[in-house]
Amino acid sequence: MPHAGSIVGFSPAAAANGRCRAWDNRPPGGANAAPRPTVNNGTPLIRILWRLILYLRSQKLLLAGMLVTLTLGSLLRTLPPTLSKIAIDDGVRANNLNVLFVTVGLFVGAVLLSNVAMAGRLYAARYSAQKVIHDIRNDLYTHLSAKSMSFFDRHQTGDLMSRVTNDVNMIQFFFNMAGTVILSSIALTAMNLIFMFALDWVMALAIIALIPFFIAMQSVAKRVVPLFRQSNQQMGVVNVEIREAISGIKVIQAFGREQYQEERFDRENWKLRDLRTRVLRTFALYSQGIELIAGAATALILGLGAWRIVNGDFTLGGLVAFQGYLLLMLAPTRFLGFAVQITQQAVTSGERVFQIIDTPLDVQEKPDAHPLPEVRGEIQFDRVTFQYGDRDPILRDISVHVPAGGSLAIVGRSGSGKSTLANLLPRFYDPTEGAIRVDGHDLRDIRLQDLRSGIGMVMQETFLFNMTVGDNLRFGRKDASHEELEAAARMAAAHEFITDLPQGYDTLIGDRGVRLSGGQRQRVAIARALLVRPAILVLDEATSSVDTRTDRAIQRALEQLMQERTTIVIAHRLSTIRRVDQIIVVDGGRIVARGTHEELLETSDDYRAIYELQFRLQEESLAIEAGGQVNV
Repeated sequence: MPHAGSIVGFSPAAAANGRCRAWDNRPPGGANAAPRPTVNNGTPLIRILWRLILYLRSQKLLLAGMLVTLTLGSLLRTLPPTLSKIAIDDGVRANNLNVLFVTVGLFVGAVLLSNVAMAGRLYAARYSAQKVIHDIRNDLYTHLSAKSMSFFDRHQTGDLMSRVTNDVNMIQFFFNMAGTVILSSIALTAMNLIFMFALDWVMALAIIALIPFFIAMQSVAKRVVPLFRQSNQQMGVVNVEIREAISGIKVIQAFGREQYQEERFDRENWKLRDLRTRVLRTFALYSQGIELIAGAATALILGLGAWRIVNGDFTLGGLVAFQGYLLLMLAPTRFLGFAVQITQQAVTSGERVFQIIDTPLDVQEKPDAHPLPEVRGEIQFDRVTFQYGDRDPILRDISVHVPAGGSLAIVGRSGSGKSTLANLLPRFYDPTEGAIRVDGHDLRDIRLQDLRSGIGMVMQETFLFNMTVGDNLRFGRKDASHEELEAAARMAAAHEFITDLPQGYDTLIGDRGVRLSGGQRQRVAIARALLVRPAILVLDEATSSVDTRTDRAIQRALEQLMQERTTIVIAHRLSTIRRVDQIIVVDGGRIVARGTHEELLETSDDYRAIYELQFRLQEESLAIEAGGQVNV
């Protein structure tokens, strides 16, 4: 059985089974019920919020402890105004020092204990928030790993990174604030109301009468929902611009387009600034409205309380207590707008995160997919057609058979569908029509892990990780020994330059292997694929970035390897296609000719044209180097 290939398998079915379901938009209460506020994908805001809260399900014991400390802390924080009333009315005014000393002691004790309870709640809340965000990040990464290539074709990397970082951070901020401030504000407000009604129901009703004005101010806060959504989307656009500028800095500087890129970035960054400024302006209006209502409440309590004291219906201690409760209530009331803001931000961020999680997989593993314990390597493309969405087909009616241990070269002009054909084999995409079989099994009936563990791929656009050379080589086979590492590197003509690196196989090669040349990166990628000993080897112009001398060294190794395994080659070098069993010529997504190199030169005008454009100069160069004669 081959070792795990350079295409590390992942089971989308497992991820799909763990995926949170997408919520529908049917309002409760029947067809005539009024729809609730929704985000732009039709999902009610409350359902997205509830879906976020469901991540707390695994923390029942911790949440119970938080509830206890929250209740205890809120109770202790609401005691001081009542104790102040007792101290004034029954202590100071009655000249009773015992009552005064006891209430002062209780006051100090309540403050100390409330701080202890708050410290415990803060720790538990932050711990809980970190656990939630850990789970959300894991879910998001799991689903991203399971997505088919078509998903990444449709989404820009910068936008995905914005969702994984900025949006997840916003959700984390919400959970941090929910456990530390939002729930505390709600509990404190409830406790305050209970104590106020216990002290004097008339004064309490006066405070309650102002609540509609606070509620009316929430209509201002609701205006910010679409602004948050637009702001988050624009943040993704800005991230795309930054990523492209960093990735393409050589091209930008080579063409002297720094100013153009700066102006382009400034336009997108200004849009983000404008959106966030509008958010701040809206909440400035909200906060000032809240302050105005708070000032009116203070004046109402003082005026009503003083009038009732003069009439003998109220006490000075009661007025001081009510003023204390009003101050305690104003803090969470002022925070209400901020709570609404961060909740709305979390909902819009949650929407963007769940859009990734809920995107259905184009390539799914069947629940009853069967294992393929040993890949022999027989490949059959049976009338395969493939297209992206509603676009014109890229491949049309492709049929080709490669026996186990055989070799196939695919040649054609740029854009003819060569790489797409190779990408169908490891199920990066599924055919729109027809079937692909390995060892007689339809790929859609095989477990993805088993299929991909039998395939080694070397692509033209080489990707290396920011790890050591040795770790990159072992990426598909972690248990490989150092001797096996060296053997694979020698076969790929990479051992010599690797040993010349500062730390040899332990040298860090930087992001995407930036510290290596293009040819060196390709040789490392070839060695990585060879190390896993795959039954099927796919070479997508794998030696396009190496010089002729290095290419010949690699080709000698590949020639031996091709005798032991099924090989599909997207040809860049003439030396590659001369030794394969069959060549197919692809044009416009169809096979227009097939045969050996010599046969196609005799029978196919399309192949001869490609030969003249791509391979003739190589043949002449090889003939000159060999000291031979070139026939013109």
